[in-house]
Amino acid sequence: MTLLTYLVPVVALLAQVAALPATSSAIHPRAPLAGQFAGDIGACPPLPMRTTVPTSVKDLRPDDFKAVMAIGDSITAAFAAEGMKLNPVENILENRGISFTMGGDKGAVTVANMLKRFSPKIVGASTGDRIVSLCSGRLCGIGGYFPQDRFNAALSGAKVENLDRELNYLIKTVKEDKTINYQKDWKFMSILIGANDMCDVCDGTNLDGDTYERLIRAAFEKVRINLPNTVINVMTIFKVSEIWPLTKNELQCKIKRALGLKALCGCAFVDGDTASGVAKRKVMDDYAAIWNQRLLKVVTEYRGKYDNFAVILDPAGGNTPLTQFDPSFVSNIDCFHPSERAHKYMARNLWNNLFLDSTNKAQKWPKDLDNTIYCPTATDRIQVA
Repeated sequence: MTLLTYLVPVVALLAQVAALPATSSAIHPRAPLAGQFAGDIGACPPLPMRTTVPTSVKDLRPDDFKAVMAIGDSITAAFAAEGMKLNPVENILENRGISFTMGGDKGAVTVANMLKRFSPKIVGASTGDRIVSLCSGRLCGIGGYFPQDRFNAALSGAKVENLDRELNYLIKTVKEDKTINYQKDWKFMSILIGANDMCDVCDGTNLDGDTYERLIRAAFEKVRINLPNTVINVMTIFKVSEIWPLTKNELQCKIKRALGLKALCGCAFVDGDTASGVAKRKVMDDYAAIWNQRLLKVVTEYRGKYDNFAVILDPAGGNTPLTQFDPSFVSNIDCFHPSERAHKYMARNLWNNLFLDSTNKAQKWPKDLDNTIYCPTATDRIQVA
């Protein structure tokens, strides 16, 4: 079930009813990293200016990127991330300015803002809040895009099959932007997709491995052909099923699901802890494993293949048990979408993994929701192998 079908009840329900200091040490004890870790990206020293523009995707530092982009679903759109507000209308907003990959609001802990620390003129980050736009089947894109979305093409409710729709918008928008040279400037792109597909797999609307692989490869190829000089950082999909055990004992979540919000992800929530519910969540996990395996297969095909295009796989999300966190990881609006604290957490960990090759990347997220941020040095490169 998508946002389209539960939006109205959410409004009725809601009408009734700063980053913390980091204390953890570096989370990559095996990593061959030369720099230090800090509690805030602003504490990291700037990089010395490069004298030449890199010509290979293997030689990129954060200050080489001129644009940041993303495709995905309501997670990347940061739906409900800021949590419950007194005004019910504010509880159906996408808080895109704090999106973990694309948020450009001042002070937001996001990958886009971390890149901006080293490349101050980088463009594309989304800002502020705006009413949700919905992607539901063939009606994907209800509400359209807003100027402040910039290069954040994510749509709430989107599935893997909708990536082509998002890319059509993104490619057009990037090519029309006169502040960058879409052919020559280096661009950084994030992709996270699959949560909505997972919420439907128990109802017979299964996305088989072959179809998933074909759609993902087509998306990568469309970016490569139309937006050269791009690095894609694609994330494995986490086990959405585990949001159930994470939140099932929370009183506010019980109330909201009793009033209809359990249909937001029927496969995970509707049947609860019955045998049927357990079986449905098992199906979700099985499909997540299949998709992540196929994703690794496709990403591996691109390693070392092009000088002006690369795809990086961040494996951590798919390997991390969400049950290791507390309920603050999810929004108190719907007990489903990531909270602002979760967005900050995901941004820090995605950033840290960028400077590690595939053999050294953290394979799962740490338990500490307030872990530190890596400060890259002049010798560090974005690892594409």
